[in-house]
Amino acid sequence: MTLSVHCPYVILVDEVPLVPSPSLVREDRIELRASREEKRILAAAAAYQRLDLTTFVLRTALPVAEDVVARHESACDWAREIAHAF
Repeated sequence: MTLSVHCPYVILVDEVPLVPSPSLVREDRIELRASREEKRILAAAAAYQRLDLTTFVLRTALPVAEDVVARHESACDWAREIAHAF
């Protein structure tokens, strides 16, 4: 069963339509495997936020990825500082 999502209204913020702003040019491609249900949920969530699927996934995943990288890099920096101290 496929459910389509249609939002016939525009979200207004301070009387201005909320429309995704163009981002940097995306030149690289990422392939993602998902079940039909996972894809449906992601597509519905993107539609509810009036975003394309790519923008929704990147906006959701990038902050988590940046946090993981920052924690790892700070742990590596800490370990290097400890190693140089001895």
